[in-house]
Amino acid sequence: MRQISATAQAPVARFADHPHVSRVACSGLPTIPGHMIASRPPRDGFSGMLSLHVNGDWQRSLRTAENSELFIRATSLGGVESLVEHRRAFEGPGSTSSRT
Repeated sequence: MRQISATAQAPVARFADHPHVSRVACSGLPTIPGHMIASRPPRDGFSGMLSLHVNGDWQRSLRTAENSELFIRATSLGGVESLVEHRRAFEGPGSTSSRT
């Protein structure tokens, strides 16, 4: 878990100040709601999951996901692959993530 958490920090750091990203959400960031709970012992790191909120309309964020060269575009929480998922593409216009 320690290595997963450390590895997740590279894209978090890269996108934290990116002009096309309005928000990065990752349990290891002190700025997100719930960080205090996620920080409680025993801790051996944080999750490797993160969320990028891309500026612009949902089509722009979909293009961002489609053009990823590092991650495979798919939905899965059970595998070991590094994946990118576009919630609105799967859930439709009522997606919770498309409203934030």
